[in-house]
Amino acid sequence: MRLSAHPVARALVTALGGPITAPSANPTGREPPTTAAEVVAYFGDELALVLDGGPTPGGVPSTVLDVSVDPPRVIRAGAVRI
Repeated sequence: MRLSAHPVARALVTALGGPITAPSANPTGREPPTTAAEVVAYFGDELALVLDGGPTPGGVPSTVLDVSVDPPRVIRAGAVRI
């Protein structure tokens, strides 16, 4: 679960009245995009829509866990260390 601090992402969640589920905007092992143009460059015609909220500051990617197993398994080590 991730809660974005980006004002456009938060406004979208508020407008929809509930959470949004989505994968990261970068293929595994590639640098995270910081602009809408970079997202389009990664995925091209696979996307129906890209909401451009301006460039993001970037940073360390999120930690991803598989919590369907016990104990949880780290899929991608990121900003939060376990």
